[in-house]
Amino acid sequence: MATSFEERVKDREYVNWLKAGQGFRTLRSGLTIFLKRSTNKLHEELVKNTTGAKISCHEKKFSKQCGDSCKCWAIEIENMMALQEEDKPKKLNAIWSNCDHTKWSLEEGGPWEVAKCYMNPGQQKTNTGPESTDISGMLNLIANCNYIELKTDKNKIKVKEIRNHRNDVMHSCELTLTDEKLKKVFTDMETLVGDEAIADYKDADKALYELKKVKHLHC
Repeated sequence: MATSFEERVKDREYVNWLKAGQGFRTLRSGLTIFLKRSTNKLHEELVKNTTGAKISCHEKKFSKQCGDSCKCWAIEIENMMALQEEDKPKKLNAIWSNCDHTKWSLEEGGPWEVAKCYMNPGQQKTNTGPESTDISGMLNLIANCNYIELKTDKNKIKVKEIRNHRNDVMHSCELTLTDEKLKKVFTDMETLVGDEAIADYKDADKALYELKKVKHLHC
């Protein structure tokens, strides 16, 4: 027989799981301005590297059938991909199916269509900016794009750890989280949003305050 909700909320590890979920939601809001600014700068760099090549393409998806302007942009996007592992020269693959490649060169909408190439597969057309992106997409963008830098290098590794935390939490079959794991999740999220490259933005400062508040909340 299934446990009632009234009983479940008395389970400390279930409450921990709820806190972690709220924590990821808070972290997402804290990364919004940072990622908007970072992807706009990335797009400016790509425009410069492609010498302002404008895309005019009728293919529904990016492929070898696309013209030179598309391929030029694709090469530059791939050049910004992170390595699969720190000690190996092979780069990660861009996820072309995530985005509308015909918009890459556009000033309006182009930066985020480029950004989606660095995210996990399955991004939707409705994902048009940080405000409509889930935390998994954001973390993958930071981890997989070399152009997006953090002040502290080791925090790039922290991003990957938080991504793993998110996957563990979301895939918990019993929807539970131990006290030890909860502490680690929040410590890593606070470290990331407190990175000097992020912390100066007002949404990051608010998120850091909210993360500490949620972590110590007694239910």
